[in-house]
Amino acid sequence: MESSPRIPVNAWGLLLRAIVAAAVLLGANSARLPIHKAAGSDSLLVQAAIFCFTPVLVAAFVVVWVRRVERTKINWAGARGIVGGTAIAVVPLAAAWLLLGATSGPAEALPQGVGEAEAQAPVATLLIWVLVRSYLLQGIPEELVYRGWLFDVTRPRPVLTVAWTTAAFTLAHVWSSGGQRTALDHLVYLAVPFGMSLLAAGVVYTFGSFWWAAGTHGGMHLTIALLTAVYPIELGARAWVILGAAQAVLGVALLWRRKAGARN
Repeated sequence: MESSPRIPVNAWGLLLRAIVAAAVLLGANSARLPIHKAAGSDSLLVQAAIFCFTPVLVAAFVVVWVRRVERTKINWAGARGIVGGTAIAVVPLAAAWLLLGATSGPAEALPQGVGEAEAQAPVATLLIWVLVRSYLLQGIPEELVYRGWLFDVTRPRPVLTVAWTTAAFTLAHVWSSGGQRTALDHLVYLAVPFGMSLLAAGVVYTFGSFWWAAGTHGGMHLTIALLTAVYPIELGARAWVILGAAQAVLGVALLWRRKAGARN
């Protein structure tokens, strides 16, 4: 017989979990900053190695929290879904990129976040850095939290689950650094995590494992990095909305397909 969670699954309980989730990710990312400073290296490979500190901290916290507070366990099965999730993410992002490229033309300068070290690094080194940053630093730990731990709290109630995890994930990105310059930019930028969250929910409800969400999440970062290398575009408000909307549409389609299948 399963024990009930120590924190109730009600409005304040979900809010508390969302706050803890955001704090854990912020703390795990902040914890590695002194290591970067102590390393004192511009090497992308050194940076990539230090990035790995974040998912270790997040995974350790989630395992303990889920066992002690939720009184259950994380299901680690289905890691191969990260490949399938990546393949799925390519579809809406490539379509959005084609639309943006056709209507706005190429960017005149290096995109936000691309520095001299990245621009001059050997291709193999840069690819390792991008893969580690996309999946180990961002995709896997964030989706372990949102589509692993938090998703499982209310998984039998799909509408509630999609709504509250999407809200929690989206709002946690209010202060993300994506090239925003104004308060309005920070609000418009939320179109990206909103779309990412719906797509992540769609693949988890379709295929079952949070690894699929880690694939769509990491795949988004990887795909944008590769598309930027081939044909850089200006990543501003218009691009954020289109990239977010493309992912949201596919996510809603997957959720609708699941709902329709359940009725038949």
